[in-house]
Amino acid sequence: MGEIARSMPGFISWKVYYADDGERVSIHEWESADQLPAWKEHPEHLKAQAFGKRDFYEEYTIYACESPRTTTFKRSARAAS
Repeated sequence: MGEIARSMPGFISWKVYYADDGERVSIHEWESADQLPAWKEHPEHLKAQAFGKRDFYEEYTIYACESPRTTTFKRSARAAS
């Protein structure tokens, strides 16, 4: 799925994180919400969604954020020494 997503217009990034208890978090970043329907309705992605619902996931939640609040920290070279 990652290869397909990366080939689609508007795709920026996809990261997956796993917790010790097996929980998984995927973060997908797209240029705008306008590109999401093409990804959601891609034939291979639809097959993967059906598989996940049938054989893999007990439950899942999707959060879509138009304009997430962002806080950034960068240690300056001076502060690091």
